[in-house]
Amino acid sequence: DPDEIIRRDVALWKKLIAAALPAMDYFFEMKFRGYQPEEIESKKQVARDLLNLIIQLASPLEYDYYLKKLAEKLEVREEALREAVKKARQQKKPGVASQVSAQTQQTDKNVKSIDRKAAVAERLLAGMMARMDYMEYVGENLVIEYLPMACQEFYKILAVYYTKEYKQGGKVENYIKENQPELTNQLNCLIILKEELKQLSDHEFLAEIKRLIFELKKDFIKNKLLGVAKEISDNEDKFKKSAAAGQEELKNKIDKLMQEFSELSGQLKEN
Repeated sequence: DPDEIIRRDVALWKKLIAAALPAMDYFFEMKFRGYQPEEIESKKQVARDLLNLIIQLASPLEYDYYLKKLAEKLEVREEALREAVKKARQQKKPGVASQVSAQTQQTDKNVKSIDRKAAVAERLLAGMMARMDYMEYVGENLVIEYLPMACQEFYKILAVYYTKEYKQGGKVENYIKENQPELTNQLNCLIILKEELKQLSDHEFLAEIKRLIFELKKDFIKNKLLGVAKEISDNEDKFKKSAAAGQEELKNKIDKLMQEFSELSGQLKEN
């Protein structure tokens, strides 16, 4: 049990938790959505995408664990994946397979972006566990869509716990294990962050919670801005090519999108 390990040996717990990469589990879940095991191209695409992530793991233990996990889920020999990794590393040498290198660089950027957002969200969830009395403040200032999909279920169970059990003195860790045992691994990874955040003063803690919420909100709004900007561009192209009869409707749509873009930009400046 994580709580027991922390009480007896914090150093040991840190070593154990270092092997846990919830972000990598999230990547697995994301890449296997829509996976069609009977189609070889689907199998190759998933293998290629996840191997590009696994190859970057610094820990040999993590590397072996996720390589075996990938082999099991794809139902292929682990040796075949190791051979693919070996070839990919050889191709990354200067002057060879520049396309693979460019693809890996793009993957690196995507990983860093997703990993940063996941890290911010997990720190916020750990903070809520550390100081459940801030749950109402978080609920008033956080829209659940700000969180990555992999963190939304955990947020929901914390909200349910706060409503049903917190004032009765029930322990949040026990409530999660009993009611949503599938979240236990994620819970274990957050416990050490929870203990760290408990050490902050009230002033420091509130400042940290505000910062984390703003980071998530900013990321969410920026993504929405990109989507609205693309819609504006697409509709402007349609406007240029359309007949006069249809231009009024397109103009109204563009005006509404411009208004939405302006409002979203204003939300970024509010904080």
